Amino acid sequence: MTGRLLMSGLSVAVLIATALVAPASGARTPAPGEILAATPTELRLAPLTPPVPGVTATRIRYRSTSATGAPNVVSGIVLVPTKPYPGPRPLIGYGVGSHGGADGCEPSAVLPQGTDFEAVSWAPLLAKGWALAITDYEGLGTPGEHTWGVGPAQGNAVLDILRAARTLPGLESSSLAVMGYSQGGVAAAWAAQLQPEYAPELRLAGVAVGAITDATAELLRANDGGPASFLNIAHLSGLDAAYPELRLDRYLTDKGRAALKSIRTDCVAVAGVKNAFQRLSSLTTVPILDQPDWAARFRANGAGHGARPTVPVLVYHSRLDEGSPFALGKRLRDNWCAQGADLTWKPLLTGEHGTTGAIGPAVIAAPWLADRLQGRPIASNCQEG
Repeated sequence: MTGRLLMSGLSVAVLIATALVAPASGARTPAPGEILAATPTELRLAPLTPPVPGVTATRIRYRSTSATGAPNVVSGIVLVPTKPYPGPRPLIGYGVGSHGGADGCEPSAVLPQGTDFEAVSWAPLLAKGWALAITDYEGLGTPGEHTWGVGPAQGNAVLDILRAARTLPGLESSSLAVMGYSQGGVAAAWAAQLQPEYAPELRLAGVAVGAITDATAELLRANDGGPASFLNIAHLSGLDAAYPELRLDRYLTDKGRAALKSIRTDCVAVAGVKNAFQRLSSLTTVPILDQPDWAARFRANGAGHGARPTVPVLVYHSRLDEGSPFALGKRLRDNWCAQGADLTWKPLLTGEHGTTGAIGPAVIAAPWLADRLQGRPIASNCQEG
């Protein structure tokens, strides 16, 4: 039975991939954001509890675009409160933090089980009556490896799930915004940069970016040998999945291969423990950050180096963040401000990465987005902090 199910799943994956890259003569290629499959599901906030009442949950697969511009298939989940909303219901493209690299770790799989640690961050948004479109990102719950920390793929996935969600009943006229923290901050930042060209029809009220952890040499050097060093092999894995010509396998030690296997087969709680306090020098045979092809990809993947966001943006980051150095948030602020972005900068004096991630989306990002959704003006404070 297991073999037949596996072959069936592989057959479906092959058919989807074939339909995207080589449609039959005369067939229409699915557009970015087009829903390919939709299945009703449930939302639980804790294991072994009843489904959350008053919220409809739909697991979807939709067409998106990879970091190299190729069509791909991404999954996600759309959550919609059933209580009527006074006016167009806000629809938030929500970028989640790191969930792991294995199928089964993705939000659309763990939310129905009540095992998504991030639910505490966004549950208050549902209580406001806002709908949430939560992407699983490329390679989680769909064929291929997860492109962990690769901004262009993640930004596209967020924008395309907004496109997809707006075709569901009751969301056609929704007002739109994007928010994310940590890996989700990368997704949100790139969504802001890509939106003017990739999805100009999506009129975003604002984008809130918290504690970005983009796959850059700056982040890898800061986390080398530290408690969050699992992000280093995760980001090497993600870049390798997005850009196969990098050939990560050429540079891995035996220890590095074991770490890569963990990153690609474990969820984040396990992978984080297994791969904490690891040095890049023990995982790779060469100084990989200095290899020209890798260095070029690290530079290109840094948020803030793309097009200027044309919508208001919030960037917040704790000075005490041990997983994402404060300098990364400041770099994003500096780059966007230099380009003339309408930016609100909120440096936090306290809060480590996990604590800020638990409270930041509801306490910092949501009030700011609520003002943007209601059209309240705000003055840029690029010169502060």
